[in-house]
Amino acid sequence: DSSHATVDVFDIQGKFVTTLVDTHCAVGGHRIQWKGTSANGTELPSGIYLVRLATPSTTQVQRLSILR
Repeated sequence: DSSHATVDVFDIQGKFVTTLVDTHCAVGGHRIQWKGTSANGTELPSGIYLVRLATPSTTQVQRLSILR
């Protein structure tokens, strides 16, 4: 079974930074590696960012920190 999933990153003010995933995924655990860059590839500064996972059945938001 699969479902469409998106994983987006926002800065602490809620401004869109980048999309990490926008595809159909098999149900189950997955790992995503992000190098701390924006959608245009520039390195982001240290700070707190919000990562949002959205599927048709749920939306979850987690905070993460970048320390440079």
